[in-house]
Amino acid sequence: MNWNRISGNWDHFKPLLKNRWSRLEDQQLRLIAGNRDKLLGKIGEAYGLSEGESDAQLSAWQDSQDWQPPA
Repeated sequence: MNWNRISGNWDHFKPLLKNRWSRLEDQQLRLIAGNRDKLLGKIGEAYGLSEGESDAQLSAWQDSQDWQPPA
């Protein structure tokens, strides 16, 4: 899925991200506001991952999303 679609529907994806990376706090997700680079940093901080590892996990999650916004 295109990141712009995730960013543009951030409120829908926040709970899904929280489900995948439970150490992320609601306030962090609110402040990230769809910014992929900020999210990568927070995933890395929360889980002790390198930027490359965080990117690989986030890319895999992103590719697994198939949500379509309501018409």
